[in-house]
Amino acid sequence: METDDDLADWLTDLLAGLGHDEVHLVGLSRGGFLALNLALRTPARIASVVAVEPGGFRWIGTRFILWSFLEIFRWPLPAPVLRLIATGDPAIRSRILALTNPANTP
Repeated sequence: METDDDLADWLTDLLAGLGHDEVHLVGLSRGGFLALNLALRTPARIASVVAVEPGGFRWIGTRFILWSFLEIFRWPLPAPVLRLIATGDPAIRSRILALTNPANTP
């Protein structure tokens, strides 16, 4: 997919394949952008949009993608390791991880 129109067409096809004519969309970051992009191009299909920190209005470079993956893989690390390699409070990261997946409660 090379353009925003391509992304909207893909999401339209996906929703049609699922049998949804009108939808409520919620998206975080890139998902927020996809929801807003679709709402802009096919407003009749969208009942509502909640976009939380929508990203994607610019080309995402390799540096950002690498940084994102590094951040994602740091989250489940134990607090002593996080203190050595990451900024921020590891206790907060552990608490957020526990809230998103109770099986990972420290």
